[in-house]
Amino acid sequence: MSALKFVVVGLGLGKAWAKLIHEAPEFELAGLVDVDRARLDELSDQYGVPASARFTDFERALVEAEADALVIVTPPAAHKGMVLTGLEAGYHVLSEKPLAASIGEAREMARAIGKARRKFMVSQNYRWQDTVEAVRQAIAEGAVGRPGYITAAFHKGVRFGGWREQLPEVLLEDMSIHHFDLMRHLTGRNCQRLYARSFRPEWSWFSGNPAACAVLEMEGGLVVSYFGSWVSRGREMAWAGEYRIVGDRGAIHWDGTGATLVVGKPEDNPKDPKLESTALPSRPLAHTGFAYSLYEFARAIQDDREPVTGIADNIQSFAMTMAAIESARTGQPVDVQAFIAGG
Repeated sequence: MSALKFVVVGLGLGKAWAKLIHEAPEFELAGLVDVDRARLDELSDQYGVPASARFTDFERALVEAEADALVIVTPPAAHKGMVLTGLEAGYHVLSEKPLAASIGEAREMARAIGKARRKFMVSQNYRWQDTVEAVRQAIAEGAVGRPGYITAAFHKGVRFGGWREQLPEVLLEDMSIHHFDLMRHLTGRNCQRLYARSFRPEWSWFSGNPAACAVLEMEGGLVVSYFGSWVSRGREMAWAGEYRIVGDRGAIHWDGTGATLVVGKPEDNPKDPKLESTALPSRPLAHTGFAYSLYEFARAIQDDREPVTGIADNIQSFAMTMAAIESARTGQPVDVQAFIAGG
């Protein structure tokens, strides 16, 4: 099988995708697109992309590039147009999260992608880590028994500059998608209903709301309590956040890096609870992060199947973020499945 040829569109975070594709023998970096000519030429020179495969115009790239697939790494407002135009032009499309800029756009994309002759996938790179796989498999194998609730927290103080600092719901729009997607991936359950509140602490350097809390009701009665902040003070957490997954047999404590299983029932002997604490065994993945997304996308094309985070899966995670924004705006809980359907 010949190397799959990619064009990377957007060279901010797209730099990481370009490097990954360039270094992987199974893939070929067939073109780069960016409106910043200096940035485009600098990266193209670094990876040996010829002048004929350097584009400042997306539409021109679709016509002139000799490639099989696009990697869309642009601000969310451009995702719908670029994804659908790319698919219509005959390219497979791998897009960075979030899926779209609104739930209405996501519904429109779902309809169009369902009819497309090419594959589409959203990269949810936080899923693809060894410790995430360890926690996911432990839950699936019943290590904590029947999961009853989850607490999830995320605290970081970050200064991005650029377009993010102008987003009205910056945490929910740009970051919480990772955490919400992890909740679905770890538990194998979709969200049925949620209530959220977002706010802006007085010291915030973002113009919009960089902090939020939410109560998520997942399938099977599993409840998740979530809090996140991008203007945190004090000790920061890993980008994945920190979680406690609690069941009738015990709990998994995951700090975003290592995970510990604690088994025992303190109520059996409150004065001297017998709790057994063990580190979860590693569950190594062949590829992690962006690389997993890239290889999964390529395998889906080769096998002619739906990618694991294709439109049917990813709209569930995206809808959680949009429903959280809607709930924060209205002060009312949102039925997530009805929200997806447009009800």
